Amino acid sequence: MIQEREYIDYGPITAPKSILAKTYIERVEKRIKELAESHPTIQKIMRDEVLTERDLEELEKTLNSPELYVTEETLQKVYKQSKGTLVQFIKKILGLYEFPEPERKIEEAFKTFMIEKNYLNADQVNFMRTIQTVFTKKQHIEYIDLFEPPFTSFGPNAPVPLLQKDDLDQVLNICRGLETEVFA
Repeated sequence: MIQEREYIDYGPITAPKSILAKTYIERVEKRIKELAESHPTIQKIMRDEVLTERDLEELEKTLNSPELYVTEETLQKVYKQSKGTLVQFIKKILGLYEFPEPERKIEEAFKTFMIEKNYLNADQVNFMRTIQTVFTKKQHIEYIDLFEPPFTSFGPNAPVPLLQKDDLDQVLNICRGLETEVFA
């Protein structure tokens, strides 16, 4: 059995610390759960109350202490979430929030596109699902890929007779957006 050990660098740029990501997560989660009992901002988060700028500043000041240097950027790295906020990470740690899975985001984006293009026939929908599957596996897709297997099973000239160039461009733009949002 091979286990990958990922390290995280945290702390000030001038003197960063390095630790196993798993260990760092455990320490951060323990610290936040301890603070949940007494820190007023975390208690507000647990009650789903509106936070003021001052609340957020106090929370950042408390979490960005010398032992862990908990910041939004560091949490984004260890949890592999490119757009998570500090409040979302705290909610996740406290069991109040789950980040959407990459596959779910991709599925929702493609579903939305197909609903907007309510004129798509069964072959076109199957072609779109194939693009979705290939994109989910490869995490990247180019226009030229649409002329390679498995897309060629839709006919020798696929994708052009199935979908208009504008529709294909829109799908590829969706994929590019998802690529930076989900796989960054």
